[in-house]
Amino acid sequence: MTTTIKQNLVAPVHVADTSIFVNGYFYIVDLGDPVRPRHHHVGINGECTCTLGRTCPAVDEVRKYLADGGKRAERP
Repeated sequence: MTTTIKQNLVAPVHVADTSIFVNGYFYIVDLGDPVRPRHHHVGINGECTCTLGRTCPAVDEVRKYLADGGKRAERP
């Protein structure tokens, strides 16, 4: 019997050059040139559309953006 364990590894990301734009129900997060994919889409539910989902560094950047008084995305 073989057991396969899948684990998402998240490396720390230097996000000094992050920019965030609001587009409809999403926050478009530009994590800068060294990150691939560079642009991430974070929904109002706090989940990124990339494979990392809620563990994506873009989600943390949106939380900081909102805590600093950033514009909120529309609600459906």
